[in-house]
Amino acid sequence: MGLGRRKFLEYVSLAMTGLSINPLQAVAINSDNYVNKKFGFLLTKPKGWSFVSVTDFGKLKSDQLLSEEFEPDKDEVWKELRDPVLVIAKYGLDIPEHSEKFSPAITIFINHKSDIIELYDDEYIQGDFEKIVGMIAYGSARLFKDYKTVRNISPYNLSQCNGFDSEWTWTFESIEHQKSYACKTWTIIVEKGDYIFSFNMIDSEQAGEIEERTFQGFAGSIKII
Repeated sequence: MGLGRRKFLEYVSLAMTGLSINPLQAVAINSDNYVNKKFGFLLTKPKGWSFVSVTDFGKLKSDQLLSEEFEPDKDEVWKELRDPVLVIAKYGLDIPEHSEKFSPAITIFINHKSDIIELYDDEYIQGDFEKIVGMIAYGSARLFKDYKTVRNISPYNLSQCNGFDSEWTWTFESIEHQKSYACKTWTIIVEKGDYIFSFNMIDSEQAGEIEERTFQGFAGSIKII
């Protein structure tokens, strides 16, 4: 469902105070605030964190080892999954002193329902949102190393949009730095019209980077029209 248009525009006005927005501009950033008019959502990144460039995220993808099943075809896998709409990291990836440091991160993917159904090529889904969420979880379990479910998919309401959330662990392993970290991801998936929004919040107790409170605050900042 999402917020009404008038209420959403009120939030946009507050987020963009003092910034002149081109009516044709699809994305606007004002300090910690991010507005995406194309997909109709805004959010506030955690203070001190950084928006990650597409180039830096591409390097991160190529450096990450996937499961044994998918690592040999990694380039094709990422091509199918496509890039996220937005990536936010605690430590800037372009800062040399952070190059070997694990960084908690937030990734946001937005896909058409039809694209997800086509990706999994499964007639079982038939446009059912809960089944789509289940298939996304199934795909993640196959894709990421050492995937384990911490908390099963549960109903979740985000900005008045119906959704589901879950928690799962996996292993991030860096090819370049030959390091690995046990990570936890809190995933919130919501539907808005023909789109599926996936918000993934990643931290690691093993790396000494626990961000549960930060992620709770971040989730509360998200507004979807």
